[in-house]
Amino acid sequence: MAAESQAWRGLRRLQRLLHCAMLRVYCDEYRFMAATRIIKKYPNRRL
Repeated sequence: MAAESQAWRGLRRLQRLLHCAMLRVYCDEYRFMAATRIIKKYPNRRL
């Protein structure tokens, strides 16, 4: 039972790490999309 709970804890930590990585990628993609939209809207403005 103890080993099973330890494995479960490790799985939860891995899941949280994966979730954070996915969120980071999603945030980067969203920021990139927003930046491209701003660049298209204001083509002569430098970020």
